[in-house]
Amino acid sequence: VQATAEAPAKKMLEAKLAMLDFQVRPAGGQVVAETRDLEIRSHPVSDAPIIDTLPQGYQVRKSGEVQIDGRIWDEVLPFTDNTKGYVLR
Repeated sequence: VQATAEAPAKKMLEAKLAMLDFQVRPAGGQVVAETRDLEIRSHPVSDAPIIDTLPQGYQVRKSGEVQIDGRIWDEVLPFTDNTKGYVLR
């Protein structure tokens, strides 16, 4: 029963992410997980899937910034294949 309840929610989230409209302002530097682990998400919204976690004490290259729904996200490049991820400030 739980699997059937999750399927529509997953499809709704996928549709939301596919229609998400945002612009990335170029920015450089590093995002540092100074005081806690940071969640790296697939899109700059809080319910997007977590694609990785930046452990406390580590840093990752920042490629841009996104402002959406009153929040600021850093666009980061956590993988060698240049896959983009987003960290909430």
